[in-house]
Parts: sequence; C-alpha cells; structure tokens
Amino acid sequence: MRHGEQLLPLPATQAAWFQSRHETTTLATLDGRRFVVDYTLEQLETLLDPAQFFRLNRQLIAQLPAVQRLHPHFNGKLLVDLQPAPSEEVLVSREKAGLVKQWLEG
Repeated sequence: MRHGEQLLPLPATQAAWFQSRHETTTLATLDGRRFVVDYTLEQLETLLDPAQFFRLNRQLIAQLPAVQRLHPHFNGKLLVDLQPAPSEEVLVSREKAGLVKQWLEG
C-alpha cells in the first residue's frame, strides 16, 4: 500500500475493509488508518482469504472482525455496521444477504 511516495507492508489481518470509490481503492485498518492501494476490488477478491473477507457489495470488501452488526433494511437488504465506519452506509443486496449471514456464522 502507498503512504505518500512510500510503499508500506501491511498484513491482510490488519485490514478492516477495502472500498472502491471514483476508481480509487482505499484500505481501512482495524485501528482506523486509511491508505490507497494499487489493487481493484476484483483483484483483491482473488488474493484475500474468503473465510476472512467478503465482498459485501460492488464498492466494499470487509474482513470478519470489522463487521459489528447487521440490521434489516428495506426489501430484504441488510445495513452493515463496520468498525471503523466508512464514509457511506454499507448495504448488502437481498440476493447476498443469506450468504453474508452464512459467512458471519462461519
């Protein structure tokens, strides 16, 4: 990951979530730091352990410890509370809601 012009090694276990916005992918660590990474979410999906990381929607991949709770939302969707909180609310589609619950239950 990049921090200014520096490249910093960071174990995947320290990542809370990855978010893609405006063609930029941001990583948030479990302790709240944020970095720009040189990977797309599609690339990250192939690199990350699916037992630990889940693609919640088109914009976000989260790690299990970052998920604080799920709330029922309109039309069978789920609203996800993450720690640290992203700048926008995280919704999971009705189609993926069951898969997210299975993932959380291990």
